[in-house]
Order: sequence, then C-alpha cells, then structure tokens
Amino acid sequence: REKRKEDVRIFKKAIKNKKANCYGYSLIFKEVCDFLNIESEIVTGFARGNLDAIGRKISLKNHSWNAAKLGNLWKLIDIAWANGYLDIEKANNNSYYYLKSPKEFLNQHLPGNPKWQLVLNKVSKKEFISRPLLYPKYYSSKFKLKKETKGIIKVSKNNKHIVINFDRIP
Repeated sequence: REKRKEDVRIFKKAIKNKKANCYGYSLIFKEVCDFLNIESEIVTGFARGNLDAIGRKISLKNHSWNAAKLGNLWKLIDIAWANGYLDIEKANNNSYYYLKSPKEFLNQHLPGNPKWQLVLNKVSKKEFISRPLLYPKYYSSKFKLKKETKGIIKVSKNNKHIVINFDRIP
C-alpha cells in the first residue's frame, strides 16, 4: 500500500512537471495501459548505454522499462530511452526502443527478474556485462558479427592483431 502511494506521488509529479526519470516514464506508461485494459508490468533491472559499462560489475538496479502484452505476446518497451533527450535545437527521439526483439533488448537491458528476459536461454549478470555493447545502428546495418564475443578485447605485446569476423558485409 505504501508503494502504491509513492507511485501515485511520482506519477502526479511527473505529469505536473512534464518530466520524469525512467521509473516515472514507466509508471505513466503502466497507467495508460491500465486505462486501456492492456496487461503490462514495470520491469526494473540493469541498463548499459556507454562503452565504459562493458565489464563493469553491477549490483544495484539502475533502470526501469515496461513489458506489455499485445495479443498473446509480451513485448518490451523503454519509453525513457525512446524519448531520447532534448537538445537546444531539437528533440532527439529514438523509436528503436519500442517493441524490439527480446534478444536485441537484452543487449542493453537486463531485467532483475529473469522471467522478463523473454528468451529461452537466460543471460546471467556476468554474461550481460561482458558482452559487446551493440547500439541500435548495428541492428539496422547489414553488418552482423559472426558470433557474439566478449565486449573487451585484450591485446598484448605478443598479440598485436585483432580479427573481427562478419557473417556478411554490405
């Protein structure tokens, strides 16, 4: 009950101030879904958007997004990241974070509850932080890595060559 009171306070503040953090966006989306009788959940977990996140240990959940049941399928949506940021000149929205495949979503989002990964082969925290960080442009390009590798490539004085294999090159 106390959690619900806090959520209502956050929701009202976000609507009044016309700004919110990721949890505020998730609350607003959840309320809209509830109003439209669409089954939805707020998912909390770990997000990484910067290259310095590769290999960095994570312990505290740092992000919220949503899952919505459309038809008989659960879909993942990150309203906060899709909203982008406001530049002095223009808004920079990114529709990539609407309804992406769970596999792509798992590149930058790891739910605290593995149920919300929505994939058969669950990803561990250790695997999540060691994966390469692939940005949305990678998925829209025709470049595809032959296999997923570690996100950090170690180079030594003896090993001066780095080889990257692609399934196809445009």
